[in-house]
Amino acid sequence: MNNMPRLLDNDTLLNDYIIVVYDGVCGFCNHYVQFILNQNPDPQIRFVSYQSDSAKKILEYCNVPYDLNTIVVVEKGIAYQKSQAFFTIMKYLNSPWSMISYGRYIPKVITDLGYNLIAKHRYRIMGTVEQCQLPSAQQRGLFME
Repeated sequence: MNNMPRLLDNDTLLNDYIIVVYDGVCGFCNHYVQFILNQNPDPQIRFVSYQSDSAKKILEYCNVPYDLNTIVVVEKGIAYQKSQAFFTIMKYLNSPWSMISYGRYIPKVITDLGYNLIAKHRYRIMGTVEQCQLPSAQQRGLFME
């Protein structure tokens, strides 16, 4: 089944993988996860839905509040949120998409305004999903429970 640890026993998981915490019922978020998967991302990227116990433990461990309105990316044990999380994950994708990661040099107050606008309307933009698209057998190992 899945080779990823289900529980956080120590910080090895957070230091060895790039973890993307996303809203599992958000259509927009699910499309973004599929986009990442289709770009042949770095093999260290792992995905976990906010709605899972693993996500709650990761967020607690990183001292990040539970907030479905923001994506969280944990890279080398450091948690990034909102636009900084988006830019962090983009650097692990193939070119030309990786170029978007340079947006992290734009002041966060500006990029988070755009992020918050999309987050506020994401359910209206793409709706919600009752169940996620089933990942391929190869992709299944990239998702945490």
